[in-house]
Amino acid sequence: MASGADRINDLPEGVLHHILSLLPAQDAVRTCVLAQSWRHHWRSAPAVRFAGCTGWAGGVYTFGPFVDGLLNARRGGAPLDSCDFDLDVDLDLGPYDVPRMERRVNSWIRRALRRQVRELRFQVSIKPRLPFVLEDRPLASDHLTRLELVSVQGNAGVLDFSCCPALEDLKMEDCDVRSVEMHSPSLKHLRIIYCLFYSNYRTGMSFPSLVSFDFVTNAGRVPMLESMPSLEIAKVRFDHFYNDRCDNDRLDDCGDAACDGCYYYYGPDDYNCVFLEGLTEATDLKLSAYPDLGTNLVPPSRTSSGETYSEAFKGT
Repeated sequence: MASGADRINDLPEGVLHHILSLLPAQDAVRTCVLAQSWRHHWRSAPAVRFAGCTGWAGGVYTFGPFVDGLLNARRGGAPLDSCDFDLDVDLDLGPYDVPRMERRVNSWIRRALRRQVRELRFQVSIKPRLPFVLEDRPLASDHLTRLELVSVQGNAGVLDFSCCPALEDLKMEDCDVRSVEMHSPSLKHLRIIYCLFYSNYRTGMSFPSLVSFDFVTNAGRVPMLESMPSLEIAKVRFDHFYNDRCDNDRLDDCGDAACDGCYYYYGPDDYNCVFLEGLTEATDLKLSAYPDLGTNLVPPSRTSSGETYSEAFKGT
């Protein structure tokens, strides 16, 4: 090869766009100064990775306009395979700046969806440590297939995924679940890890197409699962954060018609196992719990239903 040949510029455009997808967004944009031919490559990268804000001079005040500008500058026909928001936010702001910041960050999620993103990851680390409150209205996308939420608070609207008909994979980690219902007709894979649920209400979950389910080390009252006829694999772990007592400090039906934790969420004939009842179709079911919890979770009539218990409620 002749001396001084430009091997990078000889690469196919699709390969260049893939390389830019591996960089943080601010570094991808900086490649526009490498050469005239690189001026617009970053606008078509199939993946965008935002990381900040405290590392920026001026914090959210300078990082915000950068995100706005990049999302606006993307080429209209360029597919957006994935968008990753990994944000650190210092809330040492004035009382009027916090709501404005929340509205702005929430708008980025909606704009990524309008760009027909297929995989969306959203993680926020806030100082002082607080969950980031997602806008309380449903996400709507015909293209979103995978969603990961970390350290956010989700209310009723945003946890209704019926407006995302292609969504198949959902992961929630270290989130506050502030809804009595979660729903998706299309979801196939669900992981809920280190999340906080209501202490006095059950969250009803309706995922009829679910194939795999992880529910590990969560706190609050366990959800009530509707039938999941396609379920194959489930992993469940209850530890000392688990608290399934109703308002009257009972683990089963307390008999009080005014107790929301019992009266509105238990069937008339079976007051036990409202969570595990939804897992009976699984062919590979791994269960673990602290020893003093197991007897309250699995009534004797459920132990011979045919599931494979790799770990039958043993302390680990």
